[in-house]
Amino acid sequence: MHDLRAIEPPLITLLKDDDWWVRFKAVWALGQLGGDVRVLPSLRRVSNDESETVRDSVMQAKDEILRRESLKKR
Repeated sequence: MHDLRAIEPPLITLLKDDDWWVRFKAVWALGQLGGDVRVLPSLRRVSNDESETVRDSVMQAKDEILRRESLKKR
């Protein structure tokens, strides 16, 4: 639905969840919302996550957010 109200607090809060799968899905969802660079500091905080899956997802989410942001500026 791309509702940016889902970003904070719901998704940002889930980045701190104990379950790596929940953190992964929160990162994925933030990437899917895309285009909101305000989430980048929160993604940076989980870029050193213990889970490789979460770390990889952070990179993909950042790429997608930056891609969509650059499209807005055109």
